[in-house]
Amino acid sequence: MTKHSKNNTASSIFSYAEYQKVASAQYGTKRQRLGNESMRRFDACSLCLQTAREPVCCKDGHLFCKECAVNDLLSQKQDLKRQKEKAEQIKKEIEAEIGRAKAAARERVLQDFERGHLGLAASSSSLLNTAPSAEATAAGTKRPFSTAFEFSPSHVSDLVAQAEEAAARAIAKEQAEAAKGALPDFWLPSLTPTYGGVAQRDVLAAGGKSSAELKPTPLCRGGGERHSFALKDLLPVKFTYHSEGAEGATGIERRQESGRGGVSIVHEETFKTTLSCS
Repeated sequence: MTKHSKNNTASSIFSYAEYQKVASAQYGTKRQRLGNESMRRFDACSLCLQTAREPVCCKDGHLFCKECAVNDLLSQKQDLKRQKEKAEQIKKEIEAEIGRAKAAARERVLQDFERGHLGLAASSSSLLNTAPSAEATAAGTKRPFSTAFEFSPSHVSDLVAQAEEAAARAIAKEQAEAAKGALPDFWLPSLTPTYGGVAQRDVLAAGGKSSAELKPTPLCRGGGERHSFALKDLLPVKFTYHSEGAEGATGIERRQESGRGGVSIVHEETFKTTLSCS
């Protein structure tokens, strides 16, 4: 065995001392190093990341070019209008589907009623077999033959509604059993699932009231926390260009040519790491 094979550097595994050195140096804890190039300039637009032309800011102080802010506001309003129209269309489709489901349930009830009269439906779990009323169960007595029959439209409508609901549940169960072996058309926009496991059809049917995808008003995209964004909230920003006595002519010319303003209090040019001192 040579001497080189006895050195720690030739080992295929870490020793305990090497593990301690790595832990003390915090090796592998930094995922990314942020430098001067990774930060947006103080006077740069939050949308185009260039020096702001006709700079304006929202009520939270996010800086934009006036053109970029107006274009973004118009695009968001157009998207909201398009989403609202699509939501209304899908609501109509859902109402039509509900109407078709009720019609199918009503037809199923009539078919079961006809089969029951013809003696074809001898199943004890028929949809028309309803439980006895609570009053008859509590009393425990039958209605005497001398009592006149009283027709109650509300009771009949309740029985019809219960029968239709039971038929609708049976139809939905049959459709679910039939669709178990078929894969959903996830590539279709109307059946695309969202992060919450809800199809886009159901999301748009909410009309933006309880959905995260549909926003009632345009939002500012300048910061991490979203807030409302309107044209009346935009305030013009005027950077200060210092006089020749406060700063040399070379600095003024360079700043005016580059279009970069300065901080009026300390008479310095704004950089990427400059903080707001308003």
